[in-house]
Amino acid sequence: TQGQQNIRVTVAVKNSYPAQTATVNSLNLIYSLGSYTTLLDSPVLPTSIAPGASKEFVFLVSVKSDSPVGTATIDANVSSLIDGLDFSDDGADRKHTWLIKSAAAIDIESVSTIPLTVNKGQTVKVGLRFRNKGGTPYILDSAELNFSLGNYTQILESPALGTIVEPGQTVAGTFSVKVEENSPSGIAIIDASIEGRNKLSDLLVGATGAAFNDSWTVQNPAKLV
Repeated sequence: TQGQQNIRVTVAVKNSYPAQTATVNSLNLIYSLGSYTTLLDSPVLPTSIAPGASKEFVFLVSVKSDSPVGTATIDANVSSLIDGLDFSDDGADRKHTWLIKSAAAIDIESVSTIPLTVNKGQTVKVGLRFRNKGGTPYILDSAELNFSLGNYTQILESPALGTIVEPGQTVAGTFSVKVEENSPSGIAIIDASIEGRNKLSDLLVGATGAAFNDSWTVQNPAKLV
């Protein structure tokens, strides 16, 4: 996925000569699509390969956050010195392909509640709808309502933290909100924020502000006199 870091890519290089040692001087990955940073993790070059033997080279590949998406073929080229002569191979016998997906991205669609007025001390339900508009599964770590006015205690009843939101999936959530007795009176705008992670890259992904928010008026409860 876009932004994923330190993906291990292994390249096996064989010295087909039966009697001469090969010294590998350079080895590079080649991609048909995508934008990456590539680091040879092991072994350090130059390195030797015994006659008839193979050696594995490990790269750490990070996909840039703005990388194009789609299917990419991964190839490699190598240059070496054998018995004083330069040799090279411009392509692997067996190449690899992977699919670069767009990163997880969260869109808070709406915050909604039924009562237009709430009393201090009252507990009410508030609904939340959000969607993963990206191409990678999303792990929900936290969700919170934000109020422009008032003192509240809020509990996220659903979905459970740790819920995986698939690409294109919309989730409906519910908060239980208690209006505290010491809350000020007046009109409160109700909005939301969400935090979580891209399942593949483990990078943090959040969103603040709903496309459609809601409001209510906080008032003192009626009293008999």
